[in-house]
Amino acid sequence: GHVARGHGAPVLHWSASEVRARFRGTSIALVVDERPTHDPGVPAGDTDRLVVFVDGARHDVTLTSGRSSIPIAKGLPPGAHDVDIDKRTEPLVGDVVIKAFVVDALLDPPKPRARRIEIIGDSLATGYGVTGNGPQCPFSGETEDVTKSMAGLIAANFDADLVDVAWSGLGVYRDVQGRIDGPTVPELWLETNRKAPLDRAPDVVVVELGANDLFAPNPERAPFFAAYEALLDDVRAAYPRVEIVLATPMAWSTSPTDSVAVTGFDWVNAIMHKRGDVRLSLAKLPGRDDALGLGCTWHPGPKMHEKLAAPVIEQIRARMHW
Repeated sequence: GHVARGHGAPVLHWSASEVRARFRGTSIALVVDERPTHDPGVPAGDTDRLVVFVDGARHDVTLTSGRSSIPIAKGLPPGAHDVDIDKRTEPLVGDVVIKAFVVDALLDPPKPRARRIEIIGDSLATGYGVTGNGPQCPFSGETEDVTKSMAGLIAANFDADLVDVAWSGLGVYRDVQGRIDGPTVPELWLETNRKAPLDRAPDVVVVELGANDLFAPNPERAPFFAAYEALLDDVRAAYPRVEIVLATPMAWSTSPTDSVAVTGFDWVNAIMHKRGDVRLSLAKLPGRDDALGLGCTWHPGPKMHEKLAAPVIEQIRARMHW
């Protein structure tokens, strides 16, 4: 993904940022430097979580602030092993610097995956609150898991690299509180693409934005259209031949008259048709179905994320013939 480097070490900023390696030895530990944001939207003292796969076996890791050495696996059979380190939490929580692997020897890295999907989104693409027993529990790093989000499920379905530029509560031109003086996801994506560009272009870009803009009172069509189209211009300039799928905003109910559902579909659909881009298509997301279970602060639980991923998977399969 968009992994920057600080003093030569990879810095995991975005959800699903990943480091993969092969090593020889019967155990592995990681030396990391956890840098919490101390954002007011995160519980005091909260830290990032990692998902580490060793030969496919999953290990969930809760980090402590500052530098630490974390045992991951021991008693492995002698020989070569694969390790895959994924940042489970979003940059709202913090950054993780991977300082070192504690192994007998590092080997040549594994081959890259053949497919890559980049998702530009909000809390649906980070797995905000997905593992919590909602809806009243507050957000925390413990309840966020990008691997269980619609973004993680989409990438896993195609065995693709996931590049996830997503930030909870932010939108196309304003945030969920209606504020326009803070950063937007398109601005963050453009900055990220300049500072930490990908080593190769994605095959597919999914834009999953707009619900926060529309959830706040009195959304305005003109700034929404301008910001959304500017993002598409920037994506197309960065990746001239990429397939782009526009996921319509998820409504916070299943009502067919829900204003977020109606306005979101109308606006995103209009933008798609206005542009006349043959590599641009639409995936209509379903409204939130509370009967499927809720995570923290009324966000979708795992089963709803599966339902959200389904139309995007279907559209990608149809467009890419995967």
